[in-house]
Amino acid sequence: ITLVVDKKSKKHKVTASKVYRVLELENVISYVTCNRYVCEALGKKATRKETKTNGGDTSWKKKLKPFEKIQVDVKYLTDIPSLKPYFKDNCLAKYEFTFRDVSTGLAFVAYGSEKSVTNNHIFFKNVIFPFLKSIKGLDLKTISFQTDNGSENTNRKRRGPVYQEMKKSVVTEFIEEYFKDHKTIIPGHCTAQSDVESFHNVIERECLAWEEITDNKTLLHFTDIFLKWFNNKIRHNSDYTPIGKVEDYFKCKVTLPETVILENFL
Repeated sequence: ITLVVDKKSKKHKVTASKVYRVLELENVISYVTCNRYVCEALGKKATRKETKTNGGDTSWKKKLKPFEKIQVDVKYLTDIPSLKPYFKDNCLAKYEFTFRDVSTGLAFVAYGSEKSVTNNHIFFKNVIFPFLKSIKGLDLKTISFQTDNGSENTNRKRRGPVYQEMKKSVVTEFIEEYFKDHKTIIPGHCTAQSDVESFHNVIERECLAWEEITDNKTLLHFTDIFLKWFNNKIRHNSDYTPIGKVEDYFKCKVTLPETVILENFL
């Protein structure tokens, strides 16, 4: 209760699952009991989760090879209340550029002060490319990248009911030079990016809206800790970790890239 009240006073996001893990309560009390105390401290009623459908058949994902299909997206940090005081005062980065492999669930990120094609190009060139190139046995020309149609990914301009095709962006040109192809989702169909979007929800709940992040130094520090936990955690209803699945498939050690501020490469 003390932890919940402290986090709530700082406008941090509080969840029973996070409290249960942080306080290591697994062998102390049940999760149901923890959830009840957390809800009482937050002034909420404990509710039972209803069973939800997965929105469609996802069996095709099991047939994918590691890094055969990768989703890249940008997350706004400006939507997180606990971070808002530090964007202006401490020049905290406002955007998260995210990489997530659909097959294994492996993910890593980088941060920038602008949501721009320049920063996204830096992310691909200086973070994604070196990481994938370091994996022995991985043919880069088998990798397909999927993004939305945002200005950080393409040069498309909205004209009435259709998108007008313009000259290829530097991001698309880079992808097509070193990888298989660059695919974009149907405009307005955000669920097509469900894998990377679900990761955004997790990193916000478990890290960005929970930790004491006040500047870029603490942002990078806590994100690196979270990514190490996330990529070495057994996935839900599975018997493997993201890192473990990649290492088993390619028979080599895999080292995640360090979280960086993209403008530092300029």
